[in-house]
Amino acid sequence: MIKKIILDSKSPILQVVFDTPLRRRFDYLPEDGARIAEPGERVRASFGRGRALGIVAAHAAESSLPRAQLKKISAAIDTQPLWDETTFGLLLWAADYYHHPLGEVLFGAIPKPLRKGDPARRDEIVWRLSGTGQAAVDAGT
Repeated sequence: MIKKIILDSKSPILQVVFDTPLRRRFDYLPEDGARIAEPGERVRASFGRGRALGIVAAHAAESSLPRAQLKKISAAIDTQPLWDETTFGLLLWAADYYHHPLGEVLFGAIPKPLRKGDPARRDEIVWRLSGTGQAAVDAGT
């Protein structure tokens, strides 16, 4: 389930997964002065020799690496999780139950544009016929 750990003096460590067949989470620190990304939100982070899109899987209090060696998230893409708590919990369970990499499961559960980093929300222009316009259509003018 989604758990948020609040630490007294330190920010939590973000455990991030990527769309790869690797069966592990990678630890990162949040951006300085930025809002801490919640589990289920997409982030950009350095990965290998470049930067990649990842999804925060959890918050942790500790890492196997010293905090000084952890890299920082480059940018948070979302301002809220992509899934509700129940759906996110189901995806975590499915990855564990079927022994499938969590990153592949989470990225498989979002549309292709979101896997590329497109915004999760977009504005749509909706046209509506006003009462005057409907009356004109009904009158045949």
